[in-house]
Amino acid sequence: MTSSLRAAAAGLAFLALPLVAGAAPIVGSLGGGLVVQPDPILSLAEGETVTLTEGRVTSRTGDFVAVPVLTAINGLSPALFLLDEGTPLSFFLGAMASSFGSFAGTVIEAENIGPTPADPADPRTVRLTLLGLFTPSATGALSAFDPTTASLRLSFEQTAGGGTVVAANLTLNTPPVGIPAPAGFVVLGLGLLGLGAVRARGCRV
Repeated sequence: MTSSLRAAAAGLAFLALPLVAGAAPIVGSLGGGLVVQPDPILSLAEGETVTLTEGRVTSRTGDFVAVPVLTAINGLSPALFLLDEGTPLSFFLGAMASSFGSFAGTVIEAENIGPTPADPADPRTVRLTLLGLFTPSATGALSAFDPTTASLRLSFEQTAGGGTVVAANLTLNTPPVGIPAPAGFVVLGLGLLGLGAVRARGCRV
């Protein structure tokens, strides 16, 4: 870990100190699969656009074990999703926005993984790293936790060439993991947002 990222993480840890009795940041991870609407001409690559519909939770660790496997990943926005840096993404967990919580973030890194000149048969893969905030629902199973800075890794794969089905999966981590060093200052900024949200919740108690 670089010194700038260590400083950002230390700042975030300070900002995330609970200001409401019993409150704490979420620590854990959550995995899921997304449904990508078929496109008869799409050749998957960074800078292309895919259509997201819904998803399901497939795995969880830590505090996210309160979210059952097969919980719906809903409200994906924008549904027409650009595979590139700077693209925003938000969604919520559950049948409705009040079920478990929501994520909102932005793509900070996008990369093409394949195919390669050495092996053109490799699947077309685009991996995205997002940085954002996971905000627990005030009434769901995670309501005892504070809004927490999170990283989201999205992976899109097309195994049979242009115009074929695209598979997609995600991994959400709180606190963030695998964040490029230049994005460390963004972590601090999101920590400030989380701090503001915690204070707002405290005022309502």
